[in-house]
Amino acid sequence: RFIAYLFDDLNISFGDLAQLRAAAIKHLSYALQPTDRAAIFTTSGLGNVDFTDDREKLFDALNRMMPRSRTNTIGDCPPMTMYQADLIMRNDPNALSVATQDAIQCGNLAGAPNAAQIAQSMAQAAASRTVSIGEQQLQQVLSVLDDVIRRMSISPSQRNIVLISPGFLITLNYRTQESEMIDRALR
Repeated sequence: RFIAYLFDDLNISFGDLAQLRAAAIKHLSYALQPTDRAAIFTTSGLGNVDFTDDREKLFDALNRMMPRSRTNTIGDCPPMTMYQADLIMRNDPNALSVATQDAIQCGNLAGAPNAAQIAQSMAQAAASRTVSIGEQQLQQVLSVLDDVIRRMSISPSQRNIVLISPGFLITLNYRTQESEMIDRALR
Protein backbone atom coordinates (compact mmCIF):
# COMPACT_ATOMS: atom_id res chain seq x y z
CA ARG A 1 0.00 0.00 0.00
CA PHE A 2 1.25 3.50 -0.92
CA ILE A 3 0.12 6.45 1.21
CA ALA A 4 0.93 10.05 0.33
CA TYR A 5 0.42 12.64 3.06
CA LEU A 6 0.03 16.03 1.41
CA PHE A 7 0.28 18.91 3.87
CA ASP A 8 -1.06 22.26 2.69
CA ASP A 9 1.62 24.27 4.47
CA LEU A 10 0.74 27.33 2.36
CA ASN A 11 -2.70 27.65 3.97
CA ILE A 12 -2.31 26.06 7.40
CA SER A 13 -1.82 27.91 10.68
CA PHE A 14 0.88 27.01 13.19
CA GLY A 15 -1.66 25.78 15.78
CA ASP A 16 -3.44 23.58 13.27
CA LEU A 17 -0.16 22.21 11.95
CA ALA A 18 0.96 21.20 15.44
CA GLN A 19 -2.23 19.18 15.99
CA LEU A 20 -2.17 17.64 12.53
CA ARG A 21 1.50 16.75 12.83
CA ALA A 22 0.74 14.85 16.06
CA ALA A 23 -2.13 13.00 14.36
CA ALA A 24 0.05 12.08 11.37
CA ILE A 25 2.83 10.79 13.64
CA LYS A 26 0.29 8.69 15.53
CA HIS A 27 -1.10 7.31 12.27
CA LEU A 28 2.36 6.52 10.94
CA SER A 29 3.24 4.80 14.22
CA TYR A 30 0.19 2.57 14.53
CA ALA A 31 -1.69 2.23 11.25
CA LEU A 32 1.06 1.54 8.72
CA GLN A 33 1.94 -2.06 8.00
CA PRO A 34 5.58 -3.11 7.54
CA THR A 35 4.99 -3.48 3.79
CA ASP A 36 3.43 0.00 3.41
CA ARG A 37 5.32 2.89 1.86
CA ALA A 38 4.51 6.45 2.87
CA ALA A 39 5.58 9.84 1.58
CA ILE A 40 5.34 13.37 2.92
CA PHE A 41 4.61 16.10 0.42
CA THR A 42 3.99 19.80 1.08
CA THR A 43 2.29 22.34 -1.12
CA SER A 44 5.30 24.62 -0.72
CA GLY A 45 7.54 21.82 -2.02
CA LEU A 46 9.82 22.17 1.01
CA GLY A 47 10.65 19.20 3.22
CA ASN A 48 9.25 16.47 0.98
CA VAL A 49 10.16 12.84 1.65
CA ASP A 50 9.67 10.33 -1.15
CA PHE A 51 8.00 6.96 -0.56
CA THR A 52 9.81 5.02 2.11
CA ASP A 53 9.26 2.53 4.91
CA ASP A 54 11.69 4.48 7.13
CA ARG A 55 9.36 5.95 9.75
CA GLU A 56 12.15 7.94 11.42
CA LYS A 57 12.77 9.78 8.16
CA LEU A 58 9.03 10.55 7.93
CA PHE A 59 8.87 11.69 11.58
CA ASP A 60 11.86 13.97 11.03
CA ALA A 61 10.17 15.60 8.03
CA LEU A 62 6.97 16.11 10.01
CA ASN A 63 8.83 17.66 12.93
CA ARG A 64 10.63 20.16 10.67
CA MET A 65 7.47 21.22 8.83
CA MET A 66 6.21 24.77 9.32
CA PRO A 67 3.49 27.04 7.87
CA ARG A 68 4.64 28.96 4.80
CA SER A 69 1.70 31.22 3.94
CA ARG A 70 2.44 34.47 2.16
CA THR A 71 -0.99 35.99 2.88
CA ASN A 72 -2.06 37.82 6.03
CA THR A 73 1.36 38.80 7.22
CA ILE A 74 1.57 40.58 10.55
CA GLY A 75 0.98 44.29 10.06
CA ASP A 76 -1.29 44.05 7.00
CA CYS A 77 -3.83 46.83 7.16
CA PRO A 78 -6.55 45.91 6.84
CA PRO A 79 -6.10 42.21 7.55
CA MET A 80 -7.94 40.21 4.90
CA THR A 81 -8.79 36.64 4.02
CA MET A 82 -8.77 35.34 0.47
CA TYR A 83 -12.55 34.89 0.70
CA GLN A 84 -13.13 38.50 1.69
CA ALA A 85 -10.67 39.76 -0.93
CA ASP A 86 -12.39 37.72 -3.64
CA LEU A 87 -15.75 39.20 -2.65
CA ILE A 88 -14.32 42.72 -2.78
CA MET A 89 -12.78 42.09 -6.20
CA ARG A 90 -16.22 40.91 -7.38
CA ASN A 91 -17.69 44.23 -6.16
CA ASP A 92 -19.46 43.01 -3.02
CA PRO A 93 -20.39 46.23 -1.18
CA ASN A 94 -20.75 44.53 2.23
CA ALA A 95 -17.28 42.98 2.12
CA LEU A 96 -15.79 46.32 1.04
CA SER A 97 -17.63 48.14 3.84
CA VAL A 98 -16.29 45.73 6.49
CA ALA A 99 -12.75 46.02 5.12
CA THR A 100 -13.05 49.81 5.00
CA GLN A 101 -14.04 49.91 8.67
CA ASP A 102 -11.13 47.58 9.49
CA ALA A 103 -8.77 49.93 7.61
CA ILE A 104 -10.05 52.94 9.56
CA GLN A 105 -9.26 51.10 12.79
CA CYS A 106 -5.90 49.54 11.93
CA GLY A 107 -4.74 52.68 10.09
CA ASN A 108 -5.75 54.97 12.96
CA LEU A 109 -7.79 57.05 10.53
CA ALA A 110 -10.79 57.79 12.78
CA GLY A 111 -11.51 61.52 12.61
CA ALA A 112 -9.02 62.13 9.79
CA PRO A 113 -10.18 64.15 6.80
CA ASN A 114 -11.24 61.84 3.96
CA ALA A 115 -10.83 58.81 6.31
CA ALA A 116 -13.51 56.80 4.49
CA GLN A 117 -11.93 57.38 1.06
CA ILE A 118 -8.42 56.60 2.27
CA ALA A 119 -9.61 53.50 4.13
CA GLN A 120 -11.60 52.29 1.12
CA SER A 121 -8.52 52.67 -1.09
CA MET A 122 -6.47 50.76 1.48
CA ALA A 123 -9.11 48.00 1.55
CA GLN A 124 -9.23 47.73 -2.25
CA ALA A 125 -5.42 47.62 -2.46
CA ALA A 126 -5.28 44.95 0.24
CA ALA A 127 -7.94 42.94 -1.61
CA SER A 128 -6.03 43.15 -4.88
CA ARG A 129 -2.76 42.13 -3.17
CA THR A 130 -4.45 39.27 -1.27
CA VAL A 131 -6.14 37.89 -4.40
CA SER A 132 -2.88 38.07 -6.35
CA ILE A 133 -0.92 36.23 -3.65
CA GLY A 134 -3.82 33.85 -3.00
CA GLU A 135 -4.08 32.88 -6.66
CA GLN A 136 -0.33 32.23 -6.81
CA GLN A 137 -0.66 29.99 -3.76
CA LEU A 138 -3.72 28.29 -5.27
CA GLN A 139 -1.79 27.56 -8.48
CA GLN A 140 1.00 26.08 -6.37
CA VAL A 141 -1.41 23.94 -4.31
CA LEU A 142 -3.21 22.63 -7.39
CA SER A 143 0.06 21.95 -9.20
CA VAL A 144 1.49 19.94 -6.30
CA LEU A 145 -1.80 18.07 -5.83
CA ASP A 146 -1.86 17.26 -9.54
CA ASP A 147 1.75 15.99 -9.37
CA VAL A 148 0.94 13.76 -6.39
CA ILE A 149 -2.12 12.36 -8.19
CA ARG A 150 -0.03 11.63 -11.30
CA ARG A 151 2.68 9.90 -9.20
CA MET A 152 0.12 7.83 -7.36
CA SER A 153 -1.55 6.75 -10.59
CA ILE A 154 1.55 4.77 -11.61
CA SER A 155 2.19 3.25 -8.19
CA PRO A 156 1.42 -0.43 -7.84
CA SER A 157 -1.02 -1.77 -5.28
CA GLN A 158 -3.51 0.21 -3.22
CA ARG A 159 -2.97 3.98 -3.22
CA ASN A 160 -4.20 6.65 -0.82
CA ILE A 161 -3.70 10.39 -0.73
CA VAL A 162 -4.35 12.10 2.58
CA LEU A 163 -4.78 15.83 1.99
CA ILE A 164 -4.20 17.79 5.18
CA SER A 165 -5.52 21.31 4.66
CA PRO A 166 -7.74 23.84 6.38
CA GLY A 167 -9.28 24.38 2.95
CA PHE A 168 -8.65 26.94 0.26
CA LEU A 169 -10.82 29.05 -1.98
CA ILE A 170 -10.89 27.84 -5.57
CA THR A 171 -11.84 30.83 -7.65
CA LEU A 172 -13.95 30.51 -10.78
CA ASN A 173 -10.82 30.61 -12.96
CA TYR A 174 -9.75 27.20 -11.60
CA ARG A 175 -13.02 25.22 -11.52
CA THR A 176 -12.25 23.32 -14.74
CA GLN A 177 -8.79 22.36 -13.52
CA GLU A 178 -10.32 21.23 -10.21
CA SER A 179 -12.88 19.00 -11.96
CA GLU A 180 -10.27 17.42 -14.23
CA MET A 181 -8.01 16.72 -11.26
CA ILE A 182 -10.81 15.07 -9.29
CA ASP A 183 -11.67 12.89 -12.30
CA ARG A 184 -8.00 11.84 -12.63
CA ALA A 185 -7.79 11.05 -8.92
CA LEU A 186 -10.92 8.89 -9.06
CA ARG A 187 -9.53 6.90 -11.98
